[in-house]
Amino acid sequence: MQRIISLVLAAILFTGCVPHVELNDRLIIQAIGIDYKDGEYTVVFQFIPGGSHSSGGEVSPSAVLNLVSGKGISIVHAIMDIEKKTGKPPLLGSAEVIILGGGLKDEPISYTLDFFSQGYEFHPFIKVAISETTAEDVLLALYTDEEVGVQRLQRVLEDAEHSGLVYDSTVHSVNVNMSLPLSGAIIPLFRPTKTTDHEGKEVRDNLLVGGAVFTDDLYVGDVDLDVMTALCWLYKTTGASAVTVDGLLDSPIAGLWDIKSVITPVRKDDNLHLKIKTTAVAEISRHHADENTISKEDEWAAIIADAMDKQMNRAFEISLHEYGCDVLRLEPLVRQKNNRLWRELHNEFDTAIRTCTWEFDTDVTILQFGISAW
Repeated sequence: MQRIISLVLAAILFTGCVPHVELNDRLIIQAIGIDYKDGEYTVVFQFIPGGSHSSGGEVSPSAVLNLVSGKGISIVHAIMDIEKKTGKPPLLGSAEVIILGGGLKDEPISYTLDFFSQGYEFHPFIKVAISETTAEDVLLALYTDEEVGVQRLQRVLEDAEHSGLVYDSTVHSVNVNMSLPLSGAIIPLFRPTKTTDHEGKEVRDNLLVGGAVFTDDLYVGDVDLDVMTALCWLYKTTGASAVTVDGLLDSPIAGLWDIKSVITPVRKDDNLHLKIKTTAVAEISRHHADENTISKEDEWAAIIADAMDKQMNRAFEISLHEYGCDVLRLEPLVRQKNNRLWRELHNEFDTAIRTCTWEFDTDVTILQFGISAW
């Protein structure tokens, strides 16, 4: 019932014939934070300053950060509370990033995702991330006078996509993944931090530490960046990435380019079995090569391929066996590449995913020994 009321209110609030409103009389939103606790939603807007606020409201917690919050029994009610405080209707379509608070992990995620993916004011490819604590903690970060936190967050997410750390960071893609049978989604996970600078002044930052895994509309656990990176290698052609070799160095030892994976589903011992062929081009740091006294390209190629296999194997083990989450959309892949097998398994595909086996065949080509360390 609450969801129906919220949708009706959203239709009244955000659609229909409305009087013309000047931009100076609207709240121009840069980022949206959503928190949930004890049956109540808190919406936090980071907005572009302009005009004045009504005397009935109060911008919090800082005029420099330009944050304002509202509370309500639904997201719509919380937004209406902000409009009442500021005297300005929000321009939601200008938002660049949505941050979900950690409290939403305890609730079905579809209500929040549907609100943003179905609202006509929102861009379908707006970035979405989740906080280990609250959304407001993430939005409180201020980096420089020229660059507010939302701009930094957006750039971090875009860089993570480009480097193959994150493959699902828009509301549209996350919502599509969540709507498919047996499928799931990984939402980038930020950890708000506090430090002090050389003057003893508090400095807030946000670290991208991994992803929160959702399947069947519910949160099931977190994965680290290594798992997210490996899933990106498996999910799509990755333009650039890096790999760390256990036992040699703690930092990434090789830069990877043009990573491609082909997954072939077959039946083996009456189970779903996945043959995974991965290729990549690598550049080894000359510093790392000299330090580890390995000079032959074929030796390095074998070491890096083995490290990639281990990382992808761990990603499969956690996502499929531990969480039972088909984040790679294997069901349509099996249907397309081996329709006969899919027809044999489709009635019990849920079990087949959780019990499937796999094998990796990874080839790495050493492009050159570089001059810089990663």
